[in-house]
Amino acid sequence: MLGLHLFFLPIIALLIVRLFIAGRDVKKIFFLPWYFIFIGGDIGNRKPVFLKKGCVVGVPDALFFDPIRFRFVVGELKTREYRDCITDYERAQVTLYTGLANKWYLGNSYSVISYASKQAIKVKFDKVLFKKIYKLRNKALSCINQFAHRR
Repeated sequence: MLGLHLFFLPIIALLIVRLFIAGRDVKKIFFLPWYFIFIGGDIGNRKPVFLKKGCVVGVPDALFFDPIRFRFVVGELKTREYRDCITDYERAQVTLYTGLANKWYLGNSYSVISYASKQAIKVKFDKVLFKKIYKLRNKALSCINQFAHRR
């Protein structure tokens, strides 16, 4: 019985090390610590992660999990240079993604926007803004339905 445990121990240790090493280049882009788990995204040769709540779907550039604080971190990559502030569009975009990720864990998830100028900006989750954006789904659906009925 003890020999069987000793056999699986190195395999389990190797899997844990691989889990933390995976996505290390992507973690560097967002200036995140080594212990964050890279879940996926459309960078780093991974499949995109689809976050869904009701009829609203978001696809962030990267999604990480912080196992110490038990929360998600959304990563968004921008090709523009950072100039002293993030835009309203960028704030709304990452707020939507973070709110969709919070569907599973209601912890203090946050977003990181990484710019071409090698700067990463942490964006706290704004619950009020998320609710405003999420309520817009009904307007969007009615607009889509109007065009669908015209065909």
